[in-house]
Amino acid sequence: MTLPLDADWNRLRHDPAALRRAAAWGIVAAPVATLDDVLTAVGYEQPASAGADRNLRRLVAFARDDDVATHVVVRRLLPGMLCVAARQRRRGCPDAVSEALGALWIAVRTYDPRRSPSCIAAALIGDVDYRAFRAGRRRRGTELLADALDERPAREPDPDPAAEVAELLATAVRAGTPPDDIDLLRRLLADPSPQRVAAVLDLNERTVRKRRDRLAALLRELALQAA
Repeated sequence: MTLPLDADWNRLRHDPAALRRAAAWGIVAAPVATLDDVLTAVGYEQPASAGADRNLRRLVAFARDDDVATHVVVRRLLPGMLCVAARQRRRGCPDAVSEALGALWIAVRTYDPRRSPSCIAAALIGDVDYRAFRAGRRRRGTELLADALDERPAREPDPDPAAEVAELLATAVRAGTPPDDIDLLRRLLADPSPQRVAAVLDLNERTVRKRRDRLAALLRELALQAA
């Protein structure tokens, strides 16, 4: 899927001014050859690690008032964001990608550094799902209740399982899962029918089912490792 941010990223990743800004963050050793170096350091398409999570936390802190840092964080979180958007498209939201993308930018820029989730990427993806697809419905459904409670603020929403699944898929990418398998996972998230997915991919349905079961086992293993 081609996104509006792709053109910005391709321009920015080698921009001399952006590279000087990235060097000042101290996340990777200067001089920074390309913003892809920073992207790798914060965990994009890499095995999950405490070091990458720390680097991402640092970059999110810079992103509060640094557009270049925000671009890198948004790029890092795109796989998880796209999974959330795919789920909402299945629920009948045709503009899910653009809604999620806007929410992602806001979530990064307004992230509260006092929060201490076990995984900042999963926390931000959860923020995206809440901001883009749940906050409005929740507000409409609780306006009268808020009045009755003297408009006391609601507590922060519980973690959304969909966001956790999205981050788990991103973890599978970073763990080196082949692109064909990632594509199959995303297709099955969009349409859980092995028969229809097999028809689209011109594959045998039994083959799709076997790959699905193998990938499900892989995701369970990754989830246990992240626990």
